[in-house]
Amino acid sequence: MAKVLLCNVTGEKRTRVKVLLMRLGIACREVTPAEFGKTVSALTGKAETMEESAPEKETMAEPTPETETMAEPTPETETMAEPTPETETMTDPAPEKETMEEPAYEAAASAPAVSSSDEMLVMDGLSTTQFHGLLDGLRASRAGIALKAVVTEQNRSWTVSKLHAALREEHERLSQNKTQR
Repeated sequence: MAKVLLCNVTGEKRTRVKVLLMRLGIACREVTPAEFGKTVSALTGKAETMEESAPEKETMAEPTPETETMAEPTPETETMAEPTPETETMTDPAPEKETMEEPAYEAAASAPAVSSSDEMLVMDGLSTTQFHGLLDGLRASRAGIALKAVVTEQNRSWTVSKLHAALREEHERLSQNKTQR
């Protein structure tokens, strides 16, 4: 099942992201600061032991009074469709970056917890259509989130804090490279 983990996304942006996820038929799991030490696999529900995850926090994005007029549920969003060749599940839409060195990942493991202002979106099991629909929808709704990741075999066992630190480091490095050109 397609699922997105949301970390520190609040206010109007949170509402816009949740409406978009509902339209795309993607489950949403909001990760609380107390859960930043849990692994990505535990939070996506794919852990060896399900004891680590908190299924009561996992929900499909529900319309709120502010969003009820924004999105009418359609048959596609009310039930999850069976995968078809057009919605083949992606394992990793972007090739892994070989440029990040292993020591950076090790430093990320001991990084401090994610701060309350650091927004992050982690995608797991999205079809090609859902993946592109989500990215296009985020852009169109001006709900940009700088730190985004796709769950891979490598990062599945990382904590949310470690994944965040690695994404932030990569984002900063790419920003520096962009300004140096």
